[in-house]
Amino acid sequence: VMIEFWLRQDDEQKANSLLETMISNNVQPNVRTYSSFLHHCGRKGDGDGADTWFELMRAYEIQPSIQAFNSALTAHARAVSSEQPYGEVVERYLGLMKEAEGCEANVVTYSTVIDGFSKRGDVLLAEKYFHLMKEEGVAPDRRTFNSLIMSSAFHGDTVKSEEWFDLMCKEGIAPDIVNFNALLSAFTKPESCSIELEHDFADKWIARMWKSGFPPDAIT
Repeated sequence: VMIEFWLRQDDEQKANSLLETMISNNVQPNVRTYSSFLHHCGRKGDGDGADTWFELMRAYEIQPSIQAFNSALTAHARAVSSEQPYGEVVERYLGLMKEAEGCEANVVTYSTVIDGFSKRGDVLLAEKYFHLMKEEGVAPDRRTFNSLIMSSAFHGDTVKSEEWFDLMCKEGIAPDIVNFNALLSAFTKPESCSIELEHDFADKWIARMWKSGFPPDAIT
């Protein structure tokens, strides 16, 4: 609990000191201990740090939890400037997850992976893992679709962004203002469309926002 507290305060030095004290007093760290450090790396987008803590946990023969896997994937998804090829990292962790007992990839896992590809503008791999999660019987959620909308919006692909938005609605997932703003961001790219069409699209979707009960905010 104290390690979690200091990590929430971003005081890694005190958290590490407590871990060393635990070990020196023959108190064995458990999966929750290491998951706390992995969660911290996830918040910071520290992929290399997540790898270090994950491998240390495995070295002590501690079975990673699904939360530990998802935190490590979150760290890498956010580490856009990392030199590690993101696709290889994803394959490695998903492979380890399949080997681990009771650690089946869930909606958080796939949404995190898709978000990482979205942040990198990799539409094809974002779509690949969307179809894979569906094949595995994992239902996408609002976050999943938001990442897919953003992956298309990254390239100014207004048509594909709208298709993802419409599919989300067909899946019975009610959009929120984050989804609307993600869609509208596609129209801000120079390659998306002409100024006239941009205004038409913006007017159409802002009208739909109002109709859905979401007044445009500062981001809109």
